[in-house]
Amino acid sequence: MNIGQLVTTTFFGAALLPLGCVRVSVEPTRVSCSDYDHERFDERETTILIKGGVDPATANGFGRQFPPQRMVYLHQKGVSPTHANAYPLRFGGIEVAAFATHGISTEQAGEYDERFDGLAITAFVGSEIPAVEAQQYDPRFRSLDLRYMAQEGMRPAEGNKYDPLRFRDIWFLVAEGIAPSVVDTFPPEMNEQAIVFSLDH
Repeated sequence: MNIGQLVTTTFFGAALLPLGCVRVSVEPTRVSCSDYDHERFDERETTILIKGGVDPATANGFGRQFPPQRMVYLHQKGVSPTHANAYPLRFGGIEVAAFATHGISTEQAGEYDERFDGLAITAFVGSEIPAVEAQQYDPRFRSLDLRYMAQEGMRPAEGNKYDPLRFRDIWFLVAEGIAPSVVDTFPPEMNEQAIVFSLDH
């Protein structure tokens, strides 16, 4: 049987396609599985692409930094391979989708230091914190901490007052709206969970 032919046999209500190209709960289409790059995608990955509605030309066009699951995500977000591939390789599919959704260009994303992940950069841009200012955040902060600070509009001058040696999850304090000045009123042996609990009771 030609690898690109649709198998007409039906199994459990789903038409079977070669190389694991299965379309579940949808009418079978004449997708030629041979059009997917099989040196790049195995049977399982091809199935993910087919079920996710990513056609061969689109799938083959995405850079190798994007696994099939991320290709599906990008495709659903309306991000083309050309657009996605233009971003620096350090950014994954979720990050690139966030950039595209928020209108962050490849040049703008690339201005930020490599210690910042794409979601933190998206938060910086949303709060109008430029790359040169973001660089002033304590390098010991994790990206999740920085993301919450930026989302709350907390700039480096204020955020750096948190002690990363004392707290592992600074984002938790930020999310609860507990400023560094409030944190400093508690004994040093109290961690972030204990401080939040104390303030809630």
